[in-house]
Amino acid sequence: MDPAQYAYGTFVTLWRQQGGQFRGGMLRAPTPPAARLLLTHESEPLSEIVRVTNKYSSNMMARSLVLALAAEIAWHAGDDGGRTGDDSQLAQDPRARAP
Repeated sequence: MDPAQYAYGTFVTLWRQQGGQFRGGMLRAPTPPAARLLLTHESEPLSEIVRVTNKYSSNMMARSLVLALAAEIAWHAGDDGGRTGDDSQLAQDPRARAP
């Protein structure tokens, strides 16, 4: 599962768990030229994330950490699953089927 699919699946699952309805799907598309950055977030240092993950032995956190590291390694190695490596974003497309 690539990072975009993982993020989409996680969002839909959490949304539905909270009682929301979701009938759309995921569509990858180039970032529109008029798009502007709304938010930047710096995560905790990797050493702190690993420390907390090991302390609580959380399988969900460990899985997320492994997926994030694998995505980062693949991105830097140029293995982008056939995509161009451009700034892509998730877009809602009502024609797309939800998983």
